[in-house]
Amino acid sequence: MAAKDGVWPETISLGQLCSLTGLSDQRHRQIAQAGFFPASENGAWRTEVTLAGMIRYYRDLATKRSDDMSAEQLRQARADADVSEMKRDQRRGELFERANVLAAWQEVINELRDVVLTLDLAKEDRARIIGALRDIPVTDYGERKIKAGMDGGEDAAQGDADGARADPDLALG
Repeated sequence: MAAKDGVWPETISLGQLCSLTGLSDQRHRQIAQAGFFPASENGAWRTEVTLAGMIRYYRDLATKRSDDMSAEQLRQARADADVSEMKRDQRRGELFERANVLAAWQEVINELRDVVLTLDLAKEDRARIIGALRDIPVTDYGERKIKAGMDGGEDAAQGDADGARADPDLALG
């Protein structure tokens, strides 16, 4: 399909277009349906508008891939920045490992429980306070209880606290 005297033939066959683009006839029809060029007529495509449409299609495809890559690069840059900030905060002593924080909270709660058990309180008051201490989310289980409560599951938010209220000497943990 060579241009004769700088003039292209008016139509290009389905086979010639497939050979030229490396795409199937079905894919050409999909691209035409997407509005890049008019549909084929009698087994042939109008040469100039079809080739111009294919060029526009390939440009759009390249731009989309470039945009997708840019979005991925931006996401990666943000993730890298987050990691850098976390490392900086950890070096400064402003970021603590989760396990250490949970252990420290558990110690505080256990100490509070021990103090409450030494106070001269009515059994019901002691049970209520110990139950409240048990409801403090210190473990993964406690975090799940909070989330379940926030999702509207009041029973899930209560968790095992009812058992603590019934027996004030029940150990926390």
